[in-house]
Amino acid sequence: AAPLQVAEGALESSERAGTALAVHVNGTVRALNQKESLRDAAVKETALANAAATIANAIASGEAMRNPALLAQVALLAHADHKSYVFSYRFAFPALQPASPAKVAAPNGTPSAA
Repeated sequence: AAPLQVAEGALESSERAGTALAVHVNGTVRALNQKESLRDAAVKETALANAAATIANAIASGEAMRNPALLAQVALLAHADHKSYVFSYRFAFPALQPASPAKVAAPNGTPSAA
């Protein structure tokens, strides 16, 4: 697994990274006191639910139309064992599932049969 690297000043500035290897993603980082919390289903579900709620709120408020980056949220759960220098983390990239499947519209705007 690749190590997590955070650039100096990444948390201090609103400027986006300017390299080809950097990607700016909105989200939440939650530091956990116990490594066992990374395996706790309730902790993971809460992190995913909060990130999904952020996406849903951005859609409902119309903010996502002005700032599409809000549709890409990440949740990061992390634990650091400072005595042994062992760092454990879990990423989550939530996505909303529509209640019904999307339908492709024909060029004239009517739904197609496919």
